[in-house]
Amino acid sequence: MFVAEDLDPDTDVWLWGSEPIYRNDQFVGTITSAGYGFTMKKLIGLGYIRHPSEQNVTNDFVTEGTYTLDVAGNRFQASAHIYPPLSNVQVARPYVPQVVNKIIG
Repeated sequence: MFVAEDLDPDTDVWLWGSEPIYRNDQFVGTITSAGYGFTMKKLIGLGYIRHPSEQNVTNDFVTEGTYTLDVAGNRFQASAHIYPPLSNVQVARPYVPQVVNKIIG
């Protein structure tokens, strides 16, 4: 899981999928899916990475690198996580979807 740390969701192009992932300025994989993390207020991407020298990818390999994501030709800092990060944001009221009974047409 990658959190786009310096990508501004109000002004920058969002992650969509297939964006290159760089670790220490070396291509290691791609984002497979992405979305907005409401509690973190940041864009989140899921992706696969591989070790450049064909070694096994370990937890240390994932967490010790410096990551950037290439979004529409611009690189943004990202943090890599093996487990979902804890959020400091307190949600006042959890999101609950509302059923709409009105027929449009």
